[in-house]
Amino acid sequence: MKKQFGGYQRLARGVFGCSSLWRGEDHLLYVRGNGFLIPFSEEYLRIRYADIQSLVIVGTSGRLLSGVLYGLGVLLFGGLCGLTMYLREPGEMGALVLILLFPLPVLLLSLVLFVRTLLLGQRCVVEVQTSLKKERLRMLTRLSFARGVLNSLEEKIQQTQGDLPEIERVPFQENADKLERDQSNERRLSIPASALPAFSASSLTYVPLLIFNNLLYSCSLILSPFPVSPGGVFISVVL
Repeated sequence: MKKQFGGYQRLARGVFGCSSLWRGEDHLLYVRGNGFLIPFSEEYLRIRYADIQSLVIVGTSGRLLSGVLYGLGVLLFGGLCGLTMYLREPGEMGALVLILLFPLPVLLLSLVLFVRTLLLGQRCVVEVQTSLKKERLRMLTRLSFARGVLNSLEEKIQQTQGDLPEIERVPFQENADKLERDQSNERRLSIPASALPAFSASSLTYVPLLIFNNLLYSCSLILSPFPVSPGGVFISVVL
């Protein structure tokens, strides 16, 4: 994929190259692709530097969990390979074939992913806020790389908007707790006491329908002779 074209310079792209972020003279170009390996569809979003109100970057704990899972995979499948080699009879080729078919490829994959997780550093979430909407930049998932991209945008934004206020740095744990509280407040639902009987009756009707709908969708995935994409066909029951 090209790194420059028509006055745009590529700042980042997704893992499979479906989504990318480009820097223009007076705006950012966010190419949001949907697909696997190749984009099935693309959506182009222009974000003018003059409209940017904030750039938010929040570190997450995904690196720790991924590192633990990949490390356990290395230990498990490495031990399985070692145990198989230890128990096999001298000159027996069946055990070697078995190792080459299953445990060894998974061991190598787990090892590569484990090293990659350690090298790329902490995960993060980056969002850009304008007067119209808040957009998450999906290709910026590593903290160190995302900081470099945002620093490269700082000069462009300052030239357009003038001097910016000093960046407020909030400790990770405090920022994460505040984000969790805000999300829980958004999900909170207040129901008047007078509406509880009607709400309870509608819930008793909706839950069986939801379960039945999920069962039908699961059956369609198993019995359908055609491959189903990640955004595949959903079977819905509408009354």
